[in-house]
Amino acid sequence: MELGVYSGCVVGETLREKFTALRDIGYDFFELALRRDDLPAVREGWEDELRQVSGETGIPVKSLTWGGFPEFGRGRQDPARRQQVVDDVVEMVEFAGRLGAEVILLPVWEGEGLNYQEGLTLYREGLGPCARAAEAQGVVLALEHIPASKFANTGLAIGEVARAVGSDAVGVNYDIGNDSHVEQDPVQSISKLGALIGQIHLKGTRGKAFSEMPLAKIRRALTEVGFTGRGAIEIGGKENNDHLVDALKVLRDLGY
Repeated sequence: MELGVYSGCVVGETLREKFTALRDIGYDFFELALRRDDLPAVREGWEDELRQVSGETGIPVKSLTWGGFPEFGRGRQDPARRQQVVDDVVEMVEFAGRLGAEVILLPVWEGEGLNYQEGLTLYREGLGPCARAAEAQGVVLALEHIPASKFANTGLAIGEVARAVGSDAVGVNYDIGNDSHVEQDPVQSISKLGALIGQIHLKGTRGKAFSEMPLAKIRRALTEVGFTGRGAIEIGGKENNDHLVDALKVLRDLGY
């Protein structure tokens, strides 16, 4: 399995330092987190700089996380706000196509008061244009379950949202730590989600260290459902990247 790291979890002053750190440790790819503040750079050809750094370090950007997507939920009563989020996702899809990234993570967050069936309809209709853009670019939109959300905050629930969209370009970013946080069994969830999983996030929880997670069982479950995608580490560090060295060794020793 190709293993990478979420950009916010790599210690380094610049992107070049972070890419270089991943190369030196032995990772395969970089997961780039993007927010609305990054849109000007995206519109000005940022992919050229990123491709240059990737070429020099041998670390490609294979997935993006679009931090603006939770605004879709926050703007539930504001169609114009939701439409802006849809337009932003389409722009991210086009950027991913130019950059060569294959997966875009979309964190789903909703506050109180959304009926489940209404939520499925809301996301099916809202993500329709995004799915069509992703299909055209060969990009997968991977919905991510967030524990604090009041809607679809488990892996299986976010899988139902992805299914409701009805596109092969919409799947799930399955986060083993997020599901464990809401007392879901990652092994069972993976077995049920199957081919919907576009990418996985690998981490622990506040109460359970990464090395204590059922990583061997998770690896077997991924193999059994035929998962051929990538895994991204989402474990932060403060002074150096020793945490990423340790995590990679644990995973490689288990056959990831």
